[in-house]
Amino acid sequence: MLHSEEWEHAAYAGQSHPYAGSDQIDETVWYQENSMNHLQVIKQKKANAWDLYDMIGNIMCWCNDDSGLSEQPLSPSEHQNFFNIDHAQQTNDYSFKVCRGAHFKSTKENCHIVTGK
Repeated sequence: MLHSEEWEHAAYAGQSHPYAGSDQIDETVWYQENSMNHLQVIKQKKANAWDLYDMIGNIMCWCNDDSGLSEQPLSPSEHQNFFNIDHAQQTNDYSFKVCRGAHFKSTKENCHIVTGK
């Protein structure tokens, strides 16, 4: 499992495109506006320079970094970058892992390699 910084390095693939292989979101990313609200088959979009597909959008990548959150469950809006609130609520384990890459229900604004750019 990659650490968040390793995921970012792989997503950029030695380039500076904000959408992991493109400056145009629809070339590389499945997100809220183009996914028809469900997962898509991989390799339908353009790969990045290292032939990695779906680095952003479609499904998030669970990283080996703890989020630092430990007391309360996240609200749905805060859940964007953390993984498995359902498991955490069922087990009372709130040691969340960081997720990167956005997913098929992400808004366009949350689909950059570095969210918020």
